[in-house]
Parts: sequence; structure tokens; C-alpha cells
Amino acid sequence: MDIYKIALLGIISAILIMALKDQVPVFTVVISIITGILIILYILPQIKEIVLEIENLIDYAGISNKYIKILLKVIGISYISIFSSEICKDFGQANISEKIKLSGKILIICCSIPVISDLVGNILLIL
Repeated sequence: MDIYKIALLGIISAILIMALKDQVPVFTVVISIITGILIILYILPQIKEIVLEIENLIDYAGISNKYIKILLKVIGISYISIFSSEICKDFGQANISEKIKLSGKILIICCSIPVISDLVGNILLIL
């Protein structure tokens, strides 16, 4: 299973970081970032499958492609903001971490405005 490989990579990286933390602290940052990138690259094919399946469902349901683009953009913003926020938190930068989370939430709201606008328009048509 893929999760075993990902978990093993994470555990090995954590052990390396703990071992090098006192001797070469700069390497701990590099190891952490590289580990995160490797995990994302490893699951990228599964993400591609999910996106294709969602697109197929959207086509089958006859929903506008506009909504799928917004959905994928929101998911991307969520993952990127969480990932980068956690890296900052791991290195003791809780303040920056919170700013990244807040920025992600604001960007998600901005992406959602067209959906909300269409929803309000449809409600007004019904009334």
C-alpha cells in the first residue's frame, strides 16, 4: 500500500531531523521541505485520477465546467495553505503560519464569490 511508503518516508525523515537538529540545524529545514515535496510528488498520480473522475462526474451530471474549476482551485488553495502553514509551525513560526491560513481562507472566499452570485441569482429567479 502507498500509505506504508509515505509513512516510512515520514518516519525516516523525522528520525534524520531529530539526529541532525543539534549538529546541523539548517539541514533539518531542507529535509522537512524535501520530504513534503516528495510526498506530494508521490501522490500526484492519485490526485490526477481524482480530478479526472470528478470531471467525468461533472460531465455526466451536466454541471458547468466553471464550477469544477472553482472546486479544484479551492482544493488546491486549501492543501497549499495547510502544507505551508504546517511547515512554518514546525519551525516555530506560528505567527506566519496563522497568516498563511488566513490568506488561504480569504482566497477561498474570493474563489467562491461566482458560485454564491449564481446561487443568489437562481434564488431570485425562483422568487
